[in-house]
Formats: sequence, structure tokens, C-alpha cells
Amino acid sequence: MAALAENDPVATSLNLMRRLPPNKIEQNLSGLLNLAPSSTDELLQRIDQPLELCVPPSPALPYLLCDYNRDGDSYRSPWTNEYSPPLSDGFKPSARLREMEVKANDLFSSYRELYYEGGVSSVYLWDLEGSDTGAFAGCFLIRKCTEGDRYVSAGSTWNSIHVVEASSPSAARGDKASYKLTTTVMVAMDTAGDACGETNLSGSMTRQSTMERQCGPDADAGHLANIGRMIEDMEIEVRSNMHSLYLQKTHQVVGEVRGMG
Repeated sequence: MAALAENDPVATSLNLMRRLPPNKIEQNLSGLLNLAPSSTDELLQRIDQPLELCVPPSPALPYLLCDYNRDGDSYRSPWTNEYSPPLSDGFKPSARLREMEVKANDLFSSYRELYYEGGVSSVYLWDLEGSDTGAFAGCFLIRKCTEGDRYVSAGSTWNSIHVVEASSPSAARGDKASYKLTTTVMVAMDTAGDACGETNLSGSMTRQSTMERQCGPDADAGHLANIGRMIEDMEIEVRSNMHSLYLQKTHQVVGEVRGMG
């Protein structure tokens, strides 16, 4: 508490979160918000939390909840563009971005089925204020939960959060658009049973990348193709890094412990 009072509370909180157990992000963040209530908005924006699922009454499709589709206590569905609970003056994307958002959700849902064979995905787009005409940002989300198998307990989750900033094509860049991608992946995996005992393997990884690429005659379709390629490449890289950082390291430690026994 003294550190929060003497130093920048946001920087101190972020530094502390990097040292706390990653499988207790919500609990730790709640405690920090109680200690530094004046920094609530900035901490909620800068600390990624595991994605929550909203399952509306049928036939509406489920969608993911995050800070990017929240307005007050209501959340906007990427499928219906409506808020729940209802909100008459909630933020919504422009007509152009809404059309892109609908296409992006269909494309990203197909990507999720191919790579994850299940789970839920959501895409939210919004205009960037004070920037060049046509610039926008978006959040591409995937949440996959295991149903349980021989080793991994039910409820283990994989959360992918991709935040993209895109500019319109510019003659100064050779008619190319520029993109900045920030990706955070959070994994929480529990094992239980006589075969492997009880273990919790949790962690997160954040990576950034930039790219400039032409969009073609249809700029909006080109944006979606370029962003999709960036996300696909980034997920492959992050998945490989997490496998070597967490799974292989855990396997190495367990093997050495068994060797000592």
C-alpha cells in the first residue's frame, strides 16, 4: 500500500501483476482496484483478463465479453449490434465499420473452427479518433475451454486477445496501409488423476508486430485479409513459444526431479 501511495499506482500495479500467479488474475486485479480506485479505468484497459462468455437466449449466438465491447455495465453483441442489458445511447461502430465487423466475425469464426475445433470467437471494431480518414482499430478474440480428457481437467482454458490498429493506404507508404498488432495469450490448464497427479500450469505471453501492406482495389476486404494473415502468423509464433517456455520446461523440471528420486 505504501508503494502504491508513493509511486505511480498504475506502473506499480502493472509491475506487481507480472509477479502474481497468472491463474488468479481476476482476484488480484480486484484487490488492486480496491487499493487504487482512482486508476480503475486505466488498469482495466491495460491488464488483460480471461475472456468471459455470454450465452443469450436462443437463437442468438454466444459472444465474448471484454473491455472493448463494454459501455457502462452493458455489453454489445457482435452478431446483433445490440447491448445487453439494453442501452439506448451505447457506442456503436460506423456503418462502414459495422459492415466490416460482420464479415470479420464470419471469417474469424471459420478460422477458429479450423485451428481450434470449437470454442467461441468475437470481433469488435471501432473508429480511431483524431487520426487519418479510414483508420480504425479492432479486437479479435478466441476462447477455448476443454471438456476434460484423460489428463487435462474440464474448465482449462485458452484465451487469445488480438488488438489491431490499422491506417488507410497512403501514397507516402507506396499506397500501403500500416498495421500494429498486440497479441496476448493466456493459458490455464489443470491436471488431476492418479496418472499424473494434480498440477496447475498457467501463464500468459504478450507480443507485438507491425506491418505495411497493400490492400488492393477493395480496401476494406484487403484490411481483413492483411489482419487475418498477421493474426495467423502471430498465433503460430506464440503457440510455439509457449510450448517451449511452459510445456517443455515443465517436462524438463519433472524429469530432473524424478531422476533425483
